[in-house]
Amino acid sequence: MPVTFQTDLGFDQIRLLDERREPDGTRPLSATFHFLVDGASGLNTAIATFHPRLTDEEWRRILAAMSFEERATFDVPVLGGQAGPPFDTAAKFLRDAIQQRDLHHDPQAVAASREVYDALGSTGVPLPPAPQRADWPHRPAREAWDIEKRISFIREAVDHATNVGHHRVIGDPTSKQSRLLVAITALFLKHYSEP
Repeated sequence: MPVTFQTDLGFDQIRLLDERREPDGTRPLSATFHFLVDGASGLNTAIATFHPRLTDEEWRRILAAMSFEERATFDVPVLGGQAGPPFDTAAKFLRDAIQQRDLHHDPQAVAASREVYDALGSTGVPLPPAPQRADWPHRPAREAWDIEKRISFIREAVDHATNVGHHRVIGDPTSKQSRLLVAITALFLKHYSEP
């Protein structure tokens, strides 16, 4: 007879499960149950431990059923054609970046983020120009920037950080770095694609 159990998971627990992905794509779990068994000799205790493994597909179904939205990237209009021309190409690359991040393919996730910036630059919609790099170290010049110029400065700096192909000598990005760069990239796409 099948038995169904439910559990309440907090943000940190879900994040830990999300990061426990094994190379074969599964997530190992461990569940221990304590029972009272009524038998001929009265009540006895019993313990049973199970070690199920969740496939990637099962884990994604669980997250979808929970409507779990702890990532800023979920707020970005990339699904269902919500980001139309001229931002649809950037949205396609962002979907790829999110997928690669979820698979813990960190260099590929960051490289796909780089494609988002390239696509943003090719929309035909003029983006506010970033400050010249020669001005970055000079405090008086920085203090004269308005908010939009400061946002463009951040965009340019993150764009530079996603250029992993040119920076292989410094090593691959970590999962933590990949999550940050994908999230910031997603927010930039949202910022520029919204009216």
